[in-house]
Amino acid sequence: MPDGFSVSVWRPQIFQMWPDGATSKNRLRMRMTMRWAMKPLRLFAAHRYRMLTIRHDSELAHYSGLTPRFWRFPFMDDRDLQIGDTWTAPRYRGQGIALRALRIILKTEYQPGRRFWYIVDAHNSQSIRVAEKAGFEPIADGTTITPLNIPMLWRYAILSHRRTSAAVSA
Repeated sequence: MPDGFSVSVWRPQIFQMWPDGATSKNRLRMRMTMRWAMKPLRLFAAHRYRMLTIRHDSELAHYSGLTPRFWRFPFMDDRDLQIGDTWTAPRYRGQGIALRALRIILKTEYQPGRRFWYIVDAHNSQSIRVAEKAGFEPIADGTTITPLNIPMLWRYAILSHRRTSAAVSA
């Protein structure tokens, strides 16, 4: 990482609702608080949820969530990891930080037989470029399904496969 940047892994803890450096951003705090609340409730496999964070000095510059299989992503295996929700602070975008984070995750979280899923909106060209630079290939098109129009019940469904291979990372 360039000078002044540091990498760490944050796991929700009882007395740490969000990672260091995230305390000043309300929307970010809301997302982190939801993940924090999922751990003691053992909802959505949150006990294994973690987040790679990159800080510049004391400011949170980037985070990438690492989510194990749970009911929202029924196509994943127990060993697989979904990389996302991913965010980079506006002033750090375009500097290769997201790509560095993704490469760190692929290296440090590698296990034989593990697949990495990087689910991204088809219109998010910047995120798609980052995933492709890291070696990911598009394998399917999908959508979110919200049963009974209840947002808390959403899940992701694959609509059509682009390739027959199940490999999603290099």
